Amino acid sequence: MAKSARASTKKTARSRIRSTVYAPVEQARLERLSARLMASIAQSSTPRTTSADHMDEDDLVDATTRQEQHTEDQAFKAAQQGNLFFDLPLPLSLMDEDSSGDESEDEAFYRAIGLFGDIQGFGMDNTLRVCLT
Repeated sequence: MAKSARASTKKTARSRIRSTVYAPVEQARLERLSARLMASIAQSSTPRTTSADHMDEDDLVDATTRQEQHTEDQAFKAAQQGNLFFDLPLPLSLMDEDSSGDESEDEAFYRAIGLFGDIQGFGMDNTLRVCLT
């Protein structure tokens, strides 16, 4: 680029600031992130046992109830944050292979999905649970 004294002075000043001010700040940030990562790894590492590999039915039931409770807690927290949940009825064209279904119903369904930010899952009564975020 330019080889004037002014340009060289600016380049020198920038590199000096980079090495004296920004480099130590960046190094300290990397050390903090590394320490936090190591702490989270140390917390999450648990010794594996052979009995954990063989779950009996009671443990399986407990795990599923915990998972259901966790999803219910997530839904409750999301509802507290002001998110809105809706159950959209599935169009017939998605449920039965034989039915041709109404195209306007399909278009309305896909437009509704496009409006929502998060699909939660399927309901028991052939509905799609969505969340407006």
